[in-house]
Amino acid sequence: MAISPTIAPVLIVVYFDATVTIYDVPVIVLVLVVGLALSLATFFMTRHTNSPPAFTIGYTAFAALVGSLWIYALVTEIMTILRALARVWGVSEVILGLTLFAWGNSMVDLLTNTRVAKQGFKNMAVSACLGASTFTLLFGMGFSIAITIVVTGATYEHVSIPTPFALSFIAVVLILLSMMVAVPLQGFKITQSFVIVLLGMYGVYTLVIILSEFGIIPLTITVPGSQCS
Repeated sequence: MAISPTIAPVLIVVYFDATVTIYDVPVIVLVLVVGLALSLATFFMTRHTNSPPAFTIGYTAFAALVGSLWIYALVTEIMTILRALARVWGVSEVILGLTLFAWGNSMVDLLTNTRVAKQGFKNMAVSACLGASTFTLLFGMGFSIAITIVVTGATYEHVSIPTPFALSFIAVVLILLSMMVAVPLQGFKITQSFVIVLLGMYGVYTLVIILSEFGIIPLTITVPGSQCS
């Protein structure tokens, strides 16, 4: 715990550019000095007592920030591994994002929601599934794209939609429509048979995007009037 304020920021600086300087002083040196000071403060202010440390709110906020840096570092490494696998296997990064990365990203939600449902809070588990996906889609994608546009001035325009994206969009629409029809007809109850149907639909979806990646099922949607930037 005490060394996290030092290691996490240093890893982030190394990832971006360890040669950046401020007034001829390397940024990594500044980050290392500040991190060591915070690590020492954390060590001496928390190790001699079981009571909450001073400045509890500040420590909590700082712990959340350090945790975010660790997550960013781990996600960066995972993305690097996925890109390497995409080149080795000769597949696109999109297909790995829709399969391996999506599974890994959702594993924590799966375990948590399963545990919550087993404890009897079924509505909480279902709402968490919907809320997590909505937050990831709207805030996660929106915030990252907004930062990219502000920092680099890039635009997101495409002449055609990649096949996996098109298939994913179609699959999501079909699954949502099926739930909107089937759940009310069942008295707003999700039965075991309907769960099996949903799992089967996801299996078919995964199989189709894998087949499309290898050109067995060709599908490309052209966007009229769009230009590459």
